[in-house]
Amino acid sequence: MTCTETSSPIAVAAYMLRVLWPKLGSLRVPVSVYVGAIVAMVIGAIAIRDVVPKGTPLAIGAALFFASDLAVARDRFLARDFTNKLWGLPAYYAGQLLIAWAVR
Repeated sequence: MTCTETSSPIAVAAYMLRVLWPKLGSLRVPVSVYVGAIVAMVIGAIAIRDVVPKGTPLAIGAALFFASDLAVARDRFLARDFTNKLWGLPAYYAGQLLIAWAVR
């Protein structure tokens, strides 16, 4: 695992929190905790990618799940738009299927 692989989800999360921060209000702490949990999931999946069978699909699934959460956050706090669902829902379902397949 390289530094770039772990810093990428952290950088995306930090950027999104920075953009979302003014809009979060009383949800700042819960959203920050949730973002931390999702980033930990993605980094963990990347870390074990080469160690466990089906590690690559697991890492891709975690990344897609993370992307789907970005679509939800964008839709909820920034811009309600159909395009959020257009890319967020396929990312969610594909991510969930890959995670389920990888841990089976």
